[in-house]
Formats: sequence, C-alpha cells, structure tokens
Amino acid sequence: MCVFQQITPQLALQVLLQFDKAINSAFAQRVRNRVNFRGSLNTYRFCDNVWTFVLNDVEFREVTELVKVDKVKIVRSGLSNTFCLPPRSTAISLGSKD
Repeated sequence: MCVFQQITPQLALQVLLQFDKAINSAFAQRVRNRVNFRGSLNTYRFCDNVWTFVLNDVEFREVTELVKVDKVKIVRSGLSNTFCLPPRSTAISLGSKD
C-alpha cells in the first residue's frame, strides 16, 4: 500500500509497529512451545540493513514433533524503514528444492 501511495509511509510504519507489539504480546501470552531448527547454511548476506540466510535440509524440532524441509529462507530487517518494513521484523519462508 505504501509503494502505491495509498497510505503514507508514516501511517504504514505506525500500523506495522502496532502489529509488531500486538503479535509479540500474543506470542508471549499464548504460545508456550519452543521450536529449534538445524540445517546447512547455504548463503548469507547483509545488505541495506537486512540480513538474509538461506538454509538447506532443515529440521524443525518441537518436543514431540520433527519436521524436515528442503530449504528455508530467513529475512531479518534492521531499523530501516526502507520499503515500509517494521523494525526488527523477521520473515521465514519454507520451500522445496524445486
């Protein structure tokens, strides 16, 4: 929406900051499980205050479950408002080798 000038960058940042607070509060109050993951680091990059990690053959472990994924991409933004990203946001995408 910010890119197409439907809302101002300041409003987009306020919305994302509020979402960040709300989701962190919900996770802290409602989620009791932890997940550990392990994989082979394929690539990593730090550009424009954004970290990107790509891992292959990743295993996610919870107390009773194990999930295996071919490829995981983790994107961690810093304190930049480039492209209207919220501060300290992290996105994880899962995919296959295709």
